[in-house]
Amino acid sequence: QKETVRIAFFVGIVGPLLSLLSAYVPDRLASLSVVASVLAMTLAASYLFLPSRDMANVLAYTIVTRASTPSLRSALQYFYTAGETCLPEDAGPHFTYTYYITFNGLIRECFVILAIFIYQYRMTSWSYRSVLSITLLLASFGNFVDVILVKRWNVTILGIPDNVFFLIGSSALESVTSMLHLLPFSSLLGKVCPPGAETATFAFVSGVGTFASTFGSLTGSAIMDWVGLKTMPDKNGDDGGG
Repeated sequence: QKETVRIAFFVGIVGPLLSLLSAYVPDRLASLSVVASVLAMTLAASYLFLPSRDMANVLAYTIVTRASTPSLRSALQYFYTAGETCLPEDAGPHFTYTYYITFNGLIRECFVILAIFIYQYRMTSWSYRSVLSITLLLASFGNFVDVILVKRWNVTILGIPDNVFFLIGSSALESVTSMLHLLPFSSLLGKVCPPGAETATFAFVSGVGTFASTFGSLTGSAIMDWVGLKTMPDKNGDDGGG
């Protein structure tokens, strides 16, 4: 599969170059333009050189879904773990790192296992299109959990504590929808990849997907710059954003 190797090599070479660009060129628009250009060229090359059009369609789906998801996770982490010196007592959840990383991580894994059982016993008879569409829609609604937490509506309107409501979105909904999306997507990719090249194909699509996520991360950073959002250590020198 020389064509697949060439495209993968092209994407792999651009990755380190993009890191250098991000480090030495602070202009977000320039970085976004480079990533968008690389993704467009990768997509065009996939339809020209990949063994099948179905495989190119799966790659296009990966690029679109990953690149169209702006990421504000770094800023949200500062908000969730900021101390009272940065955020007043009622202005943020003030999660400890034990809760945010350890406890939340364990709960997430429990919901991942639950998602596997749900897919195995309830959704294997569904079409790929139905499962992927529903999980993407649910994942979109899951992002509103962060909005509700930031606006403090979970406390002021719903009367639900931060640590409980955060688990509903970050641990439960996000973990379940992510796994329910990954399982049928992996199965679909296994059906369209060339025989004998399954490992290389999975690695290639995963790499392109990760690169496409870079566009989402840069978009999130550009949004932060546009609204004037800055993150910095609090007055006590902790990592919480101020």
